[in-house]
Amino acid sequence: MLICNMHASLKTSYGSIHAVTNESLAKRISTHTSGPHDIASVIACSLLFRPFCWECILHILFAGKLNLAICQLLVVLCATSLLCKQVQVLSVQRVNSGFNARSYCDTRTYHYYLPASILGLALDGSTEDKARMRLLRQCCSLFQGRHPFHNYTKRRLYRIRSADTAGGASRDMQEAAQKGSESNTSDSPAEQDTHSEARPSASAGDETSSGSNSLDECETVERPQDSCSSGTGGASLNLENTQDAEPTMQPALRTTPRPLQYSWLDEMDPRDRLAPAHYRHITCISADDPIPLGNGATSAVKVSITGSSFMLYQIRHMLGAAVAVARGDLPLEFVSASLCAPARAVLPLAPAQVLVLAGNAFQPFPSDGLGVIQSMSGSHLRLGAKGQTARDSFAQQVLHPAIEDLFKHDVWAQWDNDLKLTTWQDNEFTTYIQKAEHWQVQRAAIASAKQEQLSSAALQ
Repeated sequence: MLICNMHASLKTSYGSIHAVTNESLAKRISTHTSGPHDIASVIACSLLFRPFCWECILHILFAGKLNLAICQLLVVLCATSLLCKQVQVLSVQRVNSGFNARSYCDTRTYHYYLPASILGLALDGSTEDKARMRLLRQCCSLFQGRHPFHNYTKRRLYRIRSADTAGGASRDMQEAAQKGSESNTSDSPAEQDTHSEARPSASAGDETSSGSNSLDECETVERPQDSCSSGTGGASLNLENTQDAEPTMQPALRTTPRPLQYSWLDEMDPRDRLAPAHYRHITCISADDPIPLGNGATSAVKVSITGSSFMLYQIRHMLGAAVAVARGDLPLEFVSASLCAPARAVLPLAPAQVLVLAGNAFQPFPSDGLGVIQSMSGSHLRLGAKGQTARDSFAQQVLHPAIEDLFKHDVWAQWDNDLKLTTWQDNEFTTYIQKAEHWQVQRAAIASAKQEQLSSAALQ
């Protein structure tokens, strides 16, 4: 309807979504559950333009009166004038006919804004503030690289359907399919994931990467290292995240302790095996110093996370764990152990309201022989300098004031109270951590041996 109001498209391009694209839905770069915001969303769709409209643009281009950048700017200005101030078009670019915003996207960058108060920062430059920020960054650094993030999502949504688990797993995948295909970039069944915290589809995943490792590798990771007892912490071996649901406000804040839930699989459980989709690669993660938002009354710490794909609730569990560590409510060793394949743990879940899709990078366009797309949009889709300036301005003028208002929500007080009530038993916890450290040493030795073999083979 937007482009219709610009009188640039035929009526056959609207009224029915099937006429807009061959895939029945305009492809977005990501699909969110409730909460997250976008300042870098990409929507790709096929449209039938009015012949005179397109011919006029071509005439202007080839006549040399205006260049492509100015024509695109005119389209952006026309589109933005028809939208509310909370929505802005940053750029309009031509892509190839087979372009899919999800599958062409290589990496996505998310920003999560933490109120300084939830970290307990006094903002006075004190030693305590520096120590908390150091712990926050130290915990975030644990996530960088390739790890199994099975404890940071609903594991059952990413398991591979197999004959030995046909009963439970089949039902789980059917349930995931009924929730809609809201995942984000790959077409491999082994990559049934979600970008931007979306829910996975049982038929086709929408996150890239993460399925590059084979199932055999995952099975090797889960091979038992000990023959001791089957678990610690008094938790079930099939321990799932119990904090996945969106938090609901209680009549009163909780007062009873919240014991940590965790277990260690000394023997592989066929009902709770890891799949390639549980593995993700975090390219970069960083935490900025506190900055004022909106009118400056509230300060926030912006955490930036870049990766090729993310599972349902993954980022929120990552930030929930990092905040708990920075506050001293959760030991750093517990987070490190949660990234071990045999570990099963429930981690804090951060609120969804302040998660923002902030950037993305795309694969190069395929060559069409004539170089038409490359001459108009470049080698790959990217936001130009003017678009980046508009995006930064939008973030300052619209997004940051909105986030400042979200910091006033009662969910932050509830989460702060829940983190304070976290408890654990020292004896069981120590045993759990020791097993994790032993497993990590073994994995490091195996990786080192493989690297030596590869080096020796290369020299021969």
